[in-house]
Amino acid sequence: MKLSGSLAPFLLVVFAASCQVMESRREASAMTYLYREPAAAAGEQGAAGASRRTPPPSPGPAAALPAPRRLGLAFAPVDDVETRSGFGYRSWTFGEPDKRRVLDRVRRQLGKHPGLPEVVVVPTYHMQPRGGFDDLERVAAQQQLDGMILLSYEQNQVNEANFLSITYLALLPVYFVPGNATETLTVVDADVFDVATRTHLFSASGSADGGGTCTGIEAGRSLRKQSRSGFRTAADELAAGLSEGLAGLQGS
Repeated sequence: MKLSGSLAPFLLVVFAASCQVMESRREASAMTYLYREPAAAAGEQGAAGASRRTPPPSPGPAAALPAPRRLGLAFAPVDDVETRSGFGYRSWTFGEPDKRRVLDRVRRQLGKHPGLPEVVVVPTYHMQPRGGFDDLERVAAQQQLDGMILLSYEQNQVNEANFLSITYLALLPVYFVPGNATETLTVVDADVFDVATRTHLFSASGSADGGGTCTGIEAGRSLRKQSRSGFRTAADELAAGLSEGLAGLQGS
């Protein structure tokens, strides 16, 4: 069987890519959003350590504060959505539609527990990267919130060739031989704040891991499925921890 002139170079590129260990990482941090100065302000200050805001002093135990009645739920905004490495690998972006699905999933899980405060999903584009508590208070005023659940995440993915990838030298097996091994590790954390006093009330966390084998052609699709599945599983575990923490605030 002869390969067409246009198909052979494409398959050679796929083979070259499949022979490398390719990694991708996407992350967002609530602490960066709240306590890191904007890049322009940090440059004006000059000193290496001056780009961090000083956390405000806590006014007292969280138990002394009234329980929140209306909570915002949002992912912390980021400047750079993700990093990636590896020849020929294009990582998908965890964009606003995917974030909204995760936020809605957490909100629905919390809604199953009577007595918890109302939870309102806040799109990330309503918030400013590194905006700090001033930005958080602005968003809370717009949405009439007295508390905020800020989500952070980190997801790491690896795509590497296994021993079956040697068959890719024949080019066509890249379509049907599972010569790639993929792995996805996901962590989603939540930090709950009383907005008026800027008090950190409690934290919760969820995690997931997954992996499998696939053909070289299917590697990108496999990683996207693992990524979305990882966020769903981590969100369910996170929601359970949030429900427990919020119930504790209501009863304090």
